Amino acid sequence: FPARRKFLKSNQTEMNNIVQEYERVALVNPDVAFSLTHGDTLLSRLERGSLRHRVVSVFGKRLDSQLLDVRVETSLVNLKGFVGKPEAARKKNAAQYFFVNGRYMRHPYFHKAVMEAFRHLIPEGDQIPYFLYFDIDPANVDVNIHPTKTEVKFENESAIWQIVVAAVRDTLGRFNAVPTIDFDVEGRPDIPAFDAAGLSSVRVPQVQVDVTYNPFHSKPRQQPPVDWQTIYEGLERSAGVSVPESRDEPGTEDLFEGEDSATEERSMEHFQFRGQYILTTVQSGLMIVDQHRAHVRVLYDKYMSQMESRRATGQRLLFPEMMTVSPSDGVIMRHINDDLSRLGFDVTDLGGGSFSVQAVPADLDGMNPVPVLTLMLETAKEKDAGMEQEMRHRLALVMARSTAIAIGQVLSVQEMDALINDLFLCANPNMTPTGKTIISIVRQEQIDRLFG
Repeated sequence: FPARRKFLKSNQTEMNNIVQEYERVALVNPDVAFSLTHGDTLLSRLERGSLRHRVVSVFGKRLDSQLLDVRVETSLVNLKGFVGKPEAARKKNAAQYFFVNGRYMRHPYFHKAVMEAFRHLIPEGDQIPYFLYFDIDPANVDVNIHPTKTEVKFENESAIWQIVVAAVRDTLGRFNAVPTIDFDVEGRPDIPAFDAAGLSSVRVPQVQVDVTYNPFHSKPRQQPPVDWQTIYEGLERSAGVSVPESRDEPGTEDLFEGEDSATEERSMEHFQFRGQYILTTVQSGLMIVDQHRAHVRVLYDKYMSQMESRRATGQRLLFPEMMTVSPSDGVIMRHINDDLSRLGFDVTDLGGGSFSVQAVPADLDGMNPVPVLTLMLETAKEKDAGMEQEMRHRLALVMARSTAIAIGQVLSVQEMDALINDLFLCANPNMTPTGKTIISIVRQEQIDRLFG
């Protein structure tokens, strides 16, 4: 913590630092009960228990089924803890902790050792959760290389690196966490075992052929009567109904002439190319619009306007969705809850890191809101998201990207027309909120040059 008050940052930032330190101390002392209170609000209560129980209590019960035990003892170092299964990998903000002799440390070199063990098992760039505890002779560790004492230096780092890689790989092998070819056997039929004794009563099937059959001697198909007008003769005499006259082919074409020409003219206004781009003619040439980026821009402006005017309405869920987060994430969740309500969410704090999602924005109808809220929470945790306006920008951007038209989605002419109209109502229709191009125009001169 800063030595002087003037070096303190915002309340939210300092609260995050306190919660992080609380989690680090709690993870190395599972035999001690902890509680964290902010004002009159109890943020977290951790009971005494095993190391695994402490990890699950801090980071949520969902993590319990994704952890694999790591344990190895050597003459150089004893290593224990947990690593996540390959399916627990995520893009960012995974829980990753190293501890040496009961204190937290950061070690990029050993982090590479863990990721080396997961190479080819998770997508490149993904992060895997791990909680690894090193027990080593203090004489072989130098903690005085950084003022915060979180970075340490080991005498035999290369050898320990090999031990970490081997221990994690051994864990993945012992728990069969390496992906294998697995076939879906649910509902398969029972195939009886081969019994050679029962073959005595089985006979080879015989093929029977009708040698008298000749397909060319079959009777020709009976054609329907051509003079269909005779069907209406009785009806005409009894009810006085006029018999419809047959019309020539040119007359039949006239029935649909107006409709075909109108449809053709309308479809020429907007054309969708490979489910990603919308092509339309403008005075200077051919305009190409990225439909996904265009929808992101439209939704982003909509969500920013909602957060500023507080006029969003949510759609109530028939069955509320539950969401469990760590104490540090719970602090951020409470901080952004006001902005979430402006977007249309109704999130209730149940205490102990549990939240109930009661309502969602109408744009999320049919989608699971928990992954979207998790992504918004991870975005809010980033370092440069401390300012209120920057926080709203990030939340609106995540919502827009989550609900925008997907690349490859086929749109009707009416949907393309509505999207283009909404795009040009935006303050900046040419660029996405992150500065990417939405509209590109191929000029008439460029098209003419293509054809010489």
